[in-house]
Amino acid sequence: MRQRWSLNIEGFGKIRSARVRIAPMVLFVGENNSGKSYLVSLLWGILVRGRSVFPKEPPASDAYRQCAYLLKQRPTAVNREFESALVDWFNTLLRSRKNELVREVFATQDLSIDHLSVTDYERKKTLALEWDEKTEPGNWRFSNRQDSVRFPIVEGEPESEAEVYRRLQYLCWKLIMGDLSAPLFPPGLAAGRRRAEGEPLYLPAARSGFMLTYRSLVSEVMNVFYGEEVNSTFTMPVVRFLQGLAENGSSVKARLAPIADYLEEQLLEGKVRVKKRGVNEYSYQPSEGRQSLPYHLTSSLVGELTPLVIFLRSNISYKSVILEEPEAHLHPELQKRLTCVLSRIVSAGVPVWCTTHSDTIFQQVNNLMRLHDHPDRQELMGHYGYQEDDLLPPEDVAAYQFVREKGRTEVKALERTEDGFAAPTFNEALIRLSEETFAFTRDE
Repeated sequence: MRQRWSLNIEGFGKIRSARVRIAPMVLFVGENNSGKSYLVSLLWGILVRGRSVFPKEPPASDAYRQCAYLLKQRPTAVNREFESALVDWFNTLLRSRKNELVREVFATQDLSIDHLSVTDYERKKTLALEWDEKTEPGNWRFSNRQDSVRFPIVEGEPESEAEVYRRLQYLCWKLIMGDLSAPLFPPGLAAGRRRAEGEPLYLPAARSGFMLTYRSLVSEVMNVFYGEEVNSTFTMPVVRFLQGLAENGSSVKARLAPIADYLEEQLLEGKVRVKKRGVNEYSYQPSEGRQSLPYHLTSSLVGELTPLVIFLRSNISYKSVILEEPEAHLHPELQKRLTCVLSRIVSAGVPVWCTTHSDTIFQQVNNLMRLHDHPDRQELMGHYGYQEDDLLPPEDVAAYQFVREKGRTEVKALERTEDGFAAPTFNEALIRLSEETFAFTRDE
């Protein structure tokens, strides 16, 4: 990730306050009904629908005018002053449009938020600006690479305020969301494509239930297109998930396909099959069987993991993944293996953010961080069967606990030590269980 920032939330549903630092892997833990799904759904919404905060016409705010002034100087890079101005402008837009954004993402008019902002912005490498001189006006496109943006210009032609504004929107989104989401003006959508290359992937809880029922649900969501208002009983991230199941196409060139192979071999012990019949039809073929089974005849394990296999093989690349309750219906040994799957996704350059109630997954993340920095790393990897992309650099992992206090939730960062993170939500429950076990043990 070239950029990192913190998402600041106040007064949102059960959440009194939260300050979440975006990292390549983030774990969200806490009691049920404490607001974890709310927070990750909002995070997805900002990455996908945050583009909707840009108004149609150039704003009149001081924050925007400062950005326009700096861009008109034709700088060759976004220096710290320009960077700060663009983030300030984006926050100005978030403040004015935060409730509309929340209601769009959650498909309800009965939800609001007191504060929403992006702070603590850092970028590893300065974003370069290139000015591509053209000999005559034309419908030239902006272009970008990982660390640069190229704007076409025609020398001697006056720049319209509309063109300056369009450049600033593109640049602001690239600066903040470039490694995490689709471009501001994604190619292909104008031609009717429903999903933008790079759109964040959201995998909701209860995936096995969706696999059983999604074909009967898609008629409700298939007419909701990218950028249009959601008219659904589902939140927007769930709508996008269902659309993806219905439409998804696989690609032999998908860079995460080897991880899908590992999932099928080591966890599913079988293959996910798909038939194109308007709406995709999925089945499961066990390794030892010739016949594919419909999902009502498979275990819940298969239903939970199938969507991850499907999207890892997708012909659309995703820049970030939000996964709720990856441990659902998995034996602890399989939870350990799934944690390695998530680590491999992170190692491939795709951030993964999870809600979890599993102390097994939490401890496995700690183990993979400890092994990364262990002096006997190679020997231990060989002995326990790990490979390089299973390991997690400690600085790439963050963890947050949702703490309920008087009916409201505070989201608190967990401190990372050389042994990893300690999660009171798990430790306290295990201590109480141990105390009861000891108390209920009969004296010999």
